[in-house]
Parts: sequence; C-alpha cells; structure tokens
Amino acid sequence: TEASLPTSKTADRKAVLLQLDKIVESPGFVNAQRMRSLLTFIIHESLNGHTNALKAFTIAVEVFQRDESFDPQQDPLIRVQAGNLRKRLEQYYNAEGKDDSIIIKIPKGAYCATFSTQSTQAATQ
Repeated sequence: TEASLPTSKTADRKAVLLQLDKIVESPGFVNAQRMRSLLTFIIHESLNGHTNALKAFTIAVEVFQRDESFDPQQDPLIRVQAGNLRKRLEQYYNAEGKDDSIIIKIPKGAYCATFSTQSTQAATQ
C-alpha cells in the first residue's frame, strides 16, 4: 500500500532527504554524477514547493550549466536525462531499494518529484 507524503512536515522532509542520500550512494547512482545532481536538484526544488519552476530550461541552466540561450524545444537533453533518471529510480526500487519505506518518483511528463510511503509488510509480500 502506498500513501502520499505531505512534503511540508519536517519529519517527512528529513525522511525524504535520507532516502535521497541512500539512492545517490547506491550502485546505480554512485558513479553517475549528472543523475545524482539532477535527482538532488529535483527533490530539493520539490520539497521547497518550487515545482512550477521545474522546467527543462531551469534544469538545463541550474544542473547542466547550459547558458541562457538553451532551447529545450531544440535540444532534448533534459527530456533524455529525465527519462534516464526515471529508469534508474525504477531499477533502484526493483533491486536494493525494494524494501525502502519512502518511494520517490518523477512522473512522466513532469520534472517534479512525488513522495510516498509503502508499508514494509506490503513490500516484502
């Protein structure tokens, strides 16, 4: 069973940040600096309520050091990287993260993160 987490609670925020640390230190992320940076940026912006600012242009400039002339309509970089990030998160939760209580997802078509919890009984069945 999954339940959505309200992101404003301090305890939930702390749990999400601990989960982020666990993910970026996992084998699928530890040597992938761009993925780590992208995931960290998205999670921090989502937790801080800046989901409206999570656009391809902002991510390109803030995470990938592109300049102000970056055009997300012409350059698929951010869409491709977000797709790769979704795959890595899925792989993480199918392997070493399968019993984690905090689930972080980046829904297709968006660049913001969603956070949910799963009961450990449901995870082990």
